[in-house]
Amino acid sequence: MPTQQQGYLTAAERTEFAAYAKEHGLHATALGRLLIIRELKLRRLTRLLSRFGDQPVAGRRKLTVHITDPVLKSAFGNLARKAGVSPSAAAAAVFRAELTERWLSASVGQEGKGLTEDST
Repeated sequence: MPTQQQGYLTAAERTEFAAYAKEHGLHATALGRLLIIRELKLRRLTRLLSRFGDQPVAGRRKLTVHITDPVLKSAFGNLARKAGVSPSAAAAAVFRAELTERWLSASVGQEGKGLTEDST
């Protein structure tokens, strides 16, 4: 049974995240899951929290990521606790960081190009 991980972004960040995911043919939840898996491998959460850890209070929007492996969710929760934050705050920092870093775009060679743009 799938489990869930939430992260809270500002309304503008949530909209931007969904548009960014769509540019790459993904739903925001799929991109969020990919970023959580990436973070479990890179383990740079403490650094991300120092730059992207501010939690929105007013007008926040939830991004729910569906995780099919409960071990993955547990591992992410443990990583968050070691960094001194909730899993929700950790997820939000990871999502927010991608809006600046654009790792997915760089990884697929699509910097500044959406899937629907003509490459000629």
